[in-house]
Amino acid sequence: VARQIMAEQGRMPIIGPVAVTVDAAFAMPAGKPQWWKRAALCDRIAHTVKPDGDNLLKAAKDALNGIAWTDDAQVVTATVSKRYSERPAVRIEVRPIDALAAQTATRDAAEVA
Repeated sequence: VARQIMAEQGRMPIIGPVAVTVDAAFAMPAGKPQWWKRAALCDRIAHTVKPDGDNLLKAAKDALNGIAWTDDAQVVTATVSKRYSERPAVRIEVRPIDALAAQTATRDAAEVA
């Protein structure tokens, strides 16, 4: 999906540092009572079972290598959230960070505040 969106918008992979947000919405477990499901939809019950948040982030970073950025080492800030939903989905947001890339920074440019 990311490759298709980038191609449709005529975008190239980001070269500098990026921030990534992964928001994973998981289906309700079968067999849970209605009160439990209502509480989970209101974020009063957290998704504390597998997959782990760090594994979700790793999968997103690996999948977007060469598509959203040139290398996943560019990810300098990451946020992962997991929750229950009636509509399971994963939303990944990638934002360039307004900072000098280490390879191109000069002392004078880096000291400008």
